[in-house]
Amino acid sequence: MDSSAQGRERLLYVDNIRIVLVCLVIATHCAITYGAYGDWYFSEATADGAAQAVLTVMNAISQSFYMGLFFFISAYFIPASLDRKGRSQYLHDRFLRLGIPLVVWVLVISPSIVYLVNTRIYGFTGTFLESYRMHFVPFHGFGLGLMWFVFTLLVFTVAYAL
Repeated sequence: MDSSAQGRERLLYVDNIRIVLVCLVIATHCAITYGAYGDWYFSEATADGAAQAVLTVMNAISQSFYMGLFFFISAYFIPASLDRKGRSQYLHDRFLRLGIPLVVWVLVISPSIVYLVNTRIYGFTGTFLESYRMHFVPFHGFGLGLMWFVFTLLVFTVAYAL
């Protein structure tokens, strides 16, 4: 760790807010899995209309603020980081921290998940390469999935830096 990073103290309250937000994201995806309105890789929805309604309302309330708050927290730290590192180093760091995981997700992890879901749940009998070509080569299902936030954050940070 460089000396400039050692001198900065963590803002523990921001870490705590982020932990709560991550818990809300997990709860949202669990709720979608078990009946709330939404799209997810796996669904084990209940036939109980009351449970579906409660889960959907819970998601509507939490989704109304948590992703915006994630973006706000990220944006709050951009100016100081950009001033400290300079544009070139800042963009380099962003592409390493956000771009590489995004590319690995889009090209490897997401196609693997889609293949597993299609073979195990929907009875797809083709090979992994056939599934990959069918869903990702024409960018039919670009595969951002969970990483839409990382992609959007990368776009916003690059736009701000430029």
